[in-house]
Amino acid sequence: MKAAVMHDVNDIVFEEVPKPSPKKGELLVRIRSTRVCSTDVNMYRGRMPGAFLPRILGHEPAGEVVELGQEVSGFKPGDRVAIDPLVYCGKCYFCRIGMNNLCENGGLMGREANGSFAEYAIITPERAVKISDRLSFDVACFAETVGSVYRSQCKARLLRSGASVLILGLGSAGMIQTQFAKLAGANPVIGVSRSRWKLDLALQLGADVVIDANKEDTAEALRKLTPHGGADVVIEAAGVPATIQQSYHLVRPGGEIIQYGIGPSSVDNINTYLQYYKELTIYGVRAFTYSEFCISTKFLEDQSIKIEPIITHKFPLKQTVEGLELSEKQPGKGLGIVINS
Repeated sequence: MKAAVMHDVNDIVFEEVPKPSPKKGELLVRIRSTRVCSTDVNMYRGRMPGAFLPRILGHEPAGEVVELGQEVSGFKPGDRVAIDPLVYCGKCYFCRIGMNNLCENGGLMGREANGSFAEYAIITPERAVKISDRLSFDVACFAETVGSVYRSQCKARLLRSGASVLILGLGSAGMIQTQFAKLAGANPVIGVSRSRWKLDLALQLGADVVIDANKEDTAEALRKLTPHGGADVVIEAAGVPATIQQSYHLVRPGGEIIQYGIGPSSVDNINTYLQYYKELTIYGVRAFTYSEFCISTKFLEDQSIKIEPIITHKFPLKQTVEGLELSEKQPGKGLGIVINS
C-alpha cells in the first residue's frame, strides 16, 4: 500500500509499504479521509516527543471496513466508520472508571501506533463508530476534534444560557467551539482572530460579535461587551503563549478558562496572582472518552455542528507534506485541511 512515512524530523516520504493484515480481534480499514492536526505538524517538526520512527502519522481518520480478523462481530466489509484514534488498555485505573483518555498504558494512533496517512490502517473494533451514507468521510474525520471540543465545554459550569464566552483563536477547533457555545445558549459568543475571513466565517457559524485583533485592542473591546470585567468563560483555542497569557486578563473574576489549545513548549509569564485574586477556574482538556467520541458523530450526522464551511483545502495522500506545511506556514490561508487517501 501507499503511505506517507516519517523517517526523521522534517523527513516524510511517500512510499510503498506492506499492507497490514488484521489479527484476531482487529479490523482492516480503508482510510478515505484524515484531518490534519497541529499535533501531526509538531511531530513532523520534532517539537513533540513520542513518535517511534519510522512511523505513519495521522490520527483523525474516517474510512470503510474491508477485512475482519477472527472473533470480530458487529462489523462487515463496507461499513463506513469514524475512528477513535486513542489507544487504551481497558484495564488500568483510569480505563476502569471510564476515563480511557487518561489511560496509563495508552497512546495515540500516528504516534505510538501507525496512523492514517496511508491507504489502510489496523484498528480494534471498539474504536470504530459506524456512520451513515449521508455523512461524508471528509466531514466524519472531524469527529475527533468535535469530541474533544464537546468534552471541553461539558467541563465548564458557567457555560450555559446567557453566559458571555470569548474564543481566542478561530482555527478549525475555534470554529467548532463557537458552534457549541451557541448550542449551549451562550450570549454573547465573541470570536477573536487576526484573519478577517475567519471572523466573517465565525459570524456565519453563530458568533454574535467578533474582534479583529489587528485593528482593535481585545481587552478594550471586551470591556464594552461584558459588564463584570471580562467574559464569564474564555476558551483559549490557539495554543500559543500570547493568547494563553491573555486569557487570564480577559476572564472576569470568578470566571473560567478552558485551556483547549496545546503547544509543545512551556509558557512564561503566566500571572498566577491573577488566578488567586480573580479566583479563576482553569480546565485542561485531553482528548475525549469513548462515549464522547460516539456523541460527536451524532452532532455531525444531524448537522448541528457544521463542518463543510470549515474545510478549505483537500490534498491527495502523496501531498501529505504539502498539507502539513500549509497548516504550519500559512495558518491565515488554511482552516480545515483534509488528506484523501
